[in-house]
Amino acid sequence: MNFLIMLQLLLNLAGFYDYTLPSPDGSSLPLSRYKGKKVMIINIASASRYSFQLDSLETLYEKYHDNLTIIAVPSNSFLHEPLDDAGIQQLIATHHISFPVTARSVVTGATRLPLYEWLAKKDLNSIVDYAVLGDFQKVLISPEGKIVGMFSGATNPMDIYVQEAVAGH
Repeated sequence: MNFLIMLQLLLNLAGFYDYTLPSPDGSSLPLSRYKGKKVMIINIASASRYSFQLDSLETLYEKYHDNLTIIAVPSNSFLHEPLDDAGIQQLIATHHISFPVTARSVVTGATRLPLYEWLAKKDLNSIVDYAVLGDFQKVLISPEGKIVGMFSGATNPMDIYVQEAVAGH
């Protein structure tokens, strides 16, 4: 994490678009590249009971890609991701996923990604305290970088409520 982001976190000034996520190739994925679009952050796991949602996520992305980016964050935080980054990328290719998928990361606890720290704490995100309780939880971020929707792992990405939140203004 660079000094500026650390300082922003300490001063409670960092916003959604100030964060980066790790890419499987070792580089960083800056969220600033998605400013002006809605972003759905979703923690995925290949052995999760919800892994069938990968195809629905791709359908949602294809339907709304002009105004929505989906970013999947593979995680073993709930012990459902046995694959390493190479295996995850093979799985993603099998499902013909075209939205960004990060490196395998921690989304809960003291070592979680800084973005997930921001998502979890109202004093950082100014909206809500939020706990990641399982795989495939979805958080919808507005084009302005605010949390505007949260959906459980059980909620299918093509559910009408998800689509209304994505399509809404």
